Amino acid sequence: MKIFMKTRRCQVEKMKLKKETILELGQILKDEFNYDLKGKDLEKFAHSLTGYFDLILKASSRVRKSSSEPY
Repeated sequence: MKIFMKTRRCQVEKMKLKKETILELGQILKDEFNYDLKGKDLEKFAHSLTGYFDLILKASSRVRKSSSEPY
């Protein structure tokens, strides 16, 4: 099942993440940044982070397609 989060200018597909992956991210945030997130807050953060990187990849792909210079 695909879920879409609407923003002002685009639709971002919410990626499906394993609970184990989300918990691992929580442990990294706690160990490396002394930032403790749990439950829904951690889940929202994980989805925001993956959405951010998905957007970067899409933008990079568009730039490469529109540019004649090789990368």
